[in-house]
Amino acid sequence: QLLQHWPQPVLVVASSDLTHYGPNYRFTPAGLGPAGHHWAHALNDQRLLDLITTMQSDAIVEETQTHHNACGGGAIAAVLAAARQLGSTGATILEHTDSSTVLAALGDTDKNNSVGYAAIVM
Repeated sequence: QLLQHWPQPVLVVASSDLTHYGPNYRFTPAGLGPAGHHWAHALNDQRLLDLITTMQSDAIVEETQTHHNACGGGAIAAVLAAARQLGSTGATILEHTDSSTVLAALGDTDKNNSVGYAAIVM
């Protein structure tokens, strides 16, 4: 409510990793290798990203606690709620990737462990 009447432009930021997947994180519900990587990135991360892009802040904390697809569910929910209160009606994903994909481009061959990342603007 305070920010609605702030005299200067406001930028609200949340930061969180997405799904931590693989034996290093003791989280492998879809197995190892390509199948596990696909599940973590394309399915588990996407569940959360769908809630974010549709501004469903009330569902974020339960989603992240149930499906382990972000470590900062509270921060994400708070920023979504603030953005909605400030007039935002939607969010756009600028990029969604994960550490396994980024590190593979640098020659890393670990296909079992990854952490998801996304840049989103409202």
